[in-house]
Amino acid sequence: MRRSREATAQSRERIVSEAAQLFRERGIEGASVADVMNAAGMTHGGFYRHFPDKDALVAAAVDRAVDDVIGQIDQQAATEGLGAAISAYVSMYLSDDHVKSPRYGCPIAALASEARRAPETTRAAVTNGLASVVERIGKALPCEPEDQRPAALAMMAMLVGTVVLARSTADKALRDELLQAARAQAIG
Repeated sequence: MRRSREATAQSRERIVSEAAQLFRERGIEGASVADVMNAAGMTHGGFYRHFPDKDALVAAAVDRAVDDVIGQIDQQAATEGLGAAISAYVSMYLSDDHVKSPRYGCPIAALASEARRAPETTRAAVTNGLASVVERIGKALPCEPEDQRPAALAMMAMLVGTVVLARSTADKALRDELLQAARAQAIG
């Protein structure tokens, strides 16, 4: 008996959701299709009903992770305003929790080093995600409209760079110092 379209869509949703977390936690190369399918509670053989290859899954997972981040910003912006939402986003981004838990964090910081070697579909997903976050940051910055995009790009570069460096060091004091210095620059 063939699976209903609804059941197929739910299965695909579960796969993408698990992949979005596993790729951020382990990296693209560190999480196999079998790992993702196992985390989704399915067999490896069912993967190809949903995706032609791992590259398509990675792109969908990056899109999902970015959509989750954008959704959180937009939801908070709707109730508290965009400035407050971006301030909260920056505080979360530059937190020890974010550094220690890439599984639930920013896909750009988690996958940037791998994305440069990834297929165009993955780089496009990272590019679109970066553009979406930069747009929201820019709109929240207290500067002239023509200065918003450059300032937002610099802010995002600082956020991602800080988290990548903080995750790379074995020295907790240095990690804390990096986060504190970036917070002082970003939040004031």
